[in-house]
Amino acid sequence: MTQTKEDIQRIAELNSMFLLLDEKGKDSALTILRALQFAQSVAGADGNRESSRGR
Repeated sequence: MTQTKEDIQRIAELNSMFLLLDEKGKDSALTILRALQFAQSVAGADGNRESSRGR
């Protein structure tokens, strides 16, 4: 997967913001990102099931 210029800027911003957080903030940020990743994977799985029903 090729990273775009926007992706690189977003990653740099996330990195700089993450470094400014205390330990509790870092733990919270990681928990939120993991929850978003899980939600996205579930939403993607639901979308795949819906599209396969139409076949």
